[in-house]
Amino acid sequence: MFGAWHHEPWRDETHSWLIAQHSSSIADLFWNKRYEGHPGGWYVLLYGLKSLSQSWVAVQVMHGLLAMGSAYLLITRSSFPWVVRVLLLFGYFFVYEYAVIARNYAVGVLLLFGLCALFPRRYERGVHIGWCLLLALLWQTNLFALLLGLGMYGLFWLELLIYRQDVWKTNWPYYVGGAILAGGSLLLTYIDLLPPDDLSFPMVVHGDRSLFNALATLYSLKQALLPLPDSFHHFWNGDLLDIIGNKTNKTIQGAIGLSLLAAMGYAIILPLFRSRLALLGWVLICLAIQIVLFSQYRGSLRHHGHQFLALIICLWIQPYLADLRPKPLVLKRNETLAYRLVPVVLGVHILTTVVALLADWQYPFSMARATAQYIRQSPQRDWFRAGHTYYAVENVAAHLPDFRMYYPTAKQHNGFIMWRVNNGLPSLTIATNMTKEVGRKPALLVFSGYLSNDSARYLGLKPIISFKGSIVTDEQFWLFAYPADSLPPRLPARPIRASVAQQ
Repeated sequence: MFGAWHHEPWRDETHSWLIAQHSSSIADLFWNKRYEGHPGGWYVLLYGLKSLSQSWVAVQVMHGLLAMGSAYLLITRSSFPWVVRVLLLFGYFFVYEYAVIARNYAVGVLLLFGLCALFPRRYERGVHIGWCLLLALLWQTNLFALLLGLGMYGLFWLELLIYRQDVWKTNWPYYVGGAILAGGSLLLTYIDLLPPDDLSFPMVVHGDRSLFNALATLYSLKQALLPLPDSFHHFWNGDLLDIIGNKTNKTIQGAIGLSLLAAMGYAIILPLFRSRLALLGWVLICLAIQIVLFSQYRGSLRHHGHQFLALIICLWIQPYLADLRPKPLVLKRNETLAYRLVPVVLGVHILTTVVALLADWQYPFSMARATAQYIRQSPQRDWFRAGHTYYAVENVAAHLPDFRMYYPTAKQHNGFIMWRVNNGLPSLTIATNMTKEVGRKPALLVFSGYLSNDSARYLGLKPIISFKGSIVTDEQFWLFAYPADSLPPRLPARPIRASVAQQ
């Protein structure tokens, strides 16, 4: 609650909300989100919410309730010692990435924890159908949660066919029915995620198949297991070892990170596994995530964190697997060391949580809300508006009552951004000239990149105000008037956070 209250939403949060706001039906919703690369579960929730409230606060409340449900299951249903439960509860991913930031990951965490809570009763006939229904819902949330669900379901079938053949003989119709239910959801997700022919989102497929990219992808596992920010102000998606990489080179940074990962794997992770099935499940889930990161999308810490989430899930269900052994899979002396180091590692997660919450309290996460508030109160509130870069400026439009904004590079008025082929990323100068071609005067230009005063004068623009200092560095905004002589002599300015919104 503290974190959400002080958090300004960034573009990925409000973008989904805009899609729901501009959809008149469920069919329209799925048509509007076809460029997103996400299943429809989160969008359906937002679509249902908009009938109750048009306020972004409603989204934060709903998202917070999802996170609180996950916390309840973790505390009351998990198999971990109480100390570990509490430390996990206040870890970085469960407090900030999957709670404060309102995206489609919190609902995936809740469904995954629900699957873990029902896992001890997974072979009961009625419970198994409900368990598969949760799987079907999970596969409608996001790709990384889908991979975790596939891993858990694969463990179920592997255990069933190897260790529980007697149960299979008596209950096989229920298991086949559950497979049909889950498989139908998986097929729908596959169809939903098929990209349109004119998709142009620049980071869908990076195309890097180099050895360096493979090592960087493996390094993401270290970031997931041990997230440490490299600074206070711009903590988000940073890594402490980036400081070493910036001062020396990325090779030394990678060597230190991968060595740390190897040490954690041997001293902490392996001794915690008493089931070969659980260990195999975690390895396969991480491998699937690594393949996606290597071949398609490098992702950020919120994506990498699903490898840590997979570790929690596999350790949670481990006591209920048939091949559980009384002794760990490695030397027993390492088990004692692992149990001592687990609180230390989870303490690092809590330290990162504290940094994130304090930084988000001290600095705006995005300056979009402050920029929109200024526009609403300024003499230019009824002017023609144009914005660039479109994916950042869209967040400003999301905080305006009419959502009104012209996106010159997409040649689109109002609405929400669609990642089509014609959406390029030209310079601010080209975007300004494209806005002039529309011929609407006077115009208010909102830029998410810096434009020098000389360039502004050359383009016939007059600087009005700038909003800087956000945690997300590319969501700082500069406002210009066109033509330059359209401004009144004096402009009232009322930035939200005076320490970081500078006139």
